[in-house]
Amino acid sequence: MSPENRSINTLNPGPAVVSGKKGKPFSGGPALWMLEQDRHLAIAEGFRTFKNKLLAMQTDRSFSVFMLTGTERGVGTSTVAFNLGLTLAMDLANKKILLVDTHLDRPSLNAAFHIPAGPGFLDHLLGRVPLPEAVKSSQLAGLDLMPAGRIPDQNSPLFDMTMFSRFLEAARKVYDLVLLDAAPVLRSSQARMMSAKTDGVILVLEANRTRSEVVAAAQSLLTADGARLLGSFLNRRRFVIPKWLYRYV
Repeated sequence: MSPENRSINTLNPGPAVVSGKKGKPFSGGPALWMLEQDRHLAIAEGFRTFKNKLLAMQTDRSFSVFMLTGTERGVGTSTVAFNLGLTLAMDLANKKILLVDTHLDRPSLNAAFHIPAGPGFLDHLLGRVPLPEAVKSSQLAGLDLMPAGRIPDQNSPLFDMTMFSRFLEAARKVYDLVLLDAAPVLRSSQARMMSAKTDGVILVLEANRTRSEVVAAAQSLLTADGARLLGSFLNRRRFVIPKWLYRYV
């Protein structure tokens, strides 16, 4: 079955991904659960299931650029993107992964990974720096980080899709997998335009919050813009039975 024919729930890793607790973010940014796997075993297992389902869709190297986006703010898209990047780097030692913060109005990669302010994604797209100077090393071999970069004021022009396409072309030559953390599709026309340039989009939803009509609206916009919707990640799903009993059923 081709990715286009898979249901919206294809990548939903199951009820043990995240408990009802949001957890304490590291260094003021999104929580990097995978750096403390001993404390978050169920979450780590959920991300590995998610990773395996995603890689099962990767039939060749040309299918390598994925965008993660939410329907709205606050559903945990950056947390999911960052932890998926960590999971890929930990489990695929022979692969090169690039994690990119394209969420220009609310960037968070710097805070999560302790990256000082400096050039990044936007700087490269605007021709200020070459790709290597926009990329930072992480504490994991194989995982590189591209922060959002130096953001102009809201009235300044950002970038067009020609610049973005050139960036993806260059990134594909260097990296085996590229993950883009993007703004919510219902709030950002730029995120929707970027989605069509990627190999697949993963829609992050929040359990007990994201309404079905909102999901339908996001799907409709992405499809209309030519994006390939791979599936969804249901975030912050609560255990339906006591947590201590979950492992016995």
